[in-house]
Amino acid sequence: MPWMSLPWEDARADQLRAKFNIMGVPVLVILDATTGFVVSATARKDLKKDVNEVYESWAKLLDLKKQMAADRAEQDAHAAAQRKEREWKDKQKKEEAKQNQ
Repeated sequence: MPWMSLPWEDARADQLRAKFNIMGVPVLVILDATTGFVVSATARKDLKKDVNEVYESWAKLLDLKKQMAADRAEQDAHAAAQRKEREWKDKQKKEEAKQNQ
């Protein structure tokens, strides 16, 4: 993992828990460092499950979110192109109407 951590069972973690009176992690949110997408807002709860399954589901979810963002960008680009085409056609019609007067 890209951040510093200690396994809960590690003796050094015990020392830190005692020093800072840590009873548990109140909130753990997993973010994609590149996109800022929230991968899991319930990571603490997720990690009570099989870690390999959790990691795989997070990876799939992140891939899905990236694909959805790409699809949305493509749809936005398509809509913008259609809007420009309509504007161009409207302009052409107005110019033709002016010429026919």
